[in-house]
Amino acid sequence: MYPKRVKAILKNIYQAEVIDVDDKNLTHDCILQKNSQTVTAEIKERLFDKDNTPAHFYYQNDVLIELIQHMDRLAHPTTCNPKTLLTGFGWFFKSASDHLIYISYLDDVKKKEVRVWDFNYREFKAWLMDNMFRLSHTNYKISNKTTGALNISVPIDIIPDRLYKEYKFDLGE
Repeated sequence: MYPKRVKAILKNIYQAEVIDVDDKNLTHDCILQKNSQTVTAEIKERLFDKDNTPAHFYYQNDVLIELIQHMDRLAHPTTCNPKTLLTGFGWFFKSASDHLIYISYLDDVKKKEVRVWDFNYREFKAWLMDNMFRLSHTNYKISNKTTGALNISVPIDIIPDRLYKEYKFDLGE
């Protein structure tokens, strides 16, 4: 189940209903339905805590892409097995969604500014696969907050404009 803020953001952009799907679905996070049109979406949120995050991080304009999950399990001989290897692929490789909806916002009681990038996921995925190792402005990061995932940080300004739409708005109270 998605939080109300995510549903409000999606409704604002698409004027569509969000149909929740089973958490175990690996190919997409949710289905958006508007009239008779249905599209699948991978939803990623990046929430910055105003008390613990310098403002420049909120405005760094990048997308974090999860390449590998559970790096700690994959690196250890007692926990690395064929099943672990298959589940170790990150959402970037597992998802077959129509859209990647990347939501970035500052968790501030007074300011509810939201930035959303809506990617044509299949085209973005193909572009990134073709360019991942040639891009000089990307950084690889291990996330210690969640699953110990290996992420790649891709700056928005190097992604071709034709692959995404950008939205900015205020959620208000």
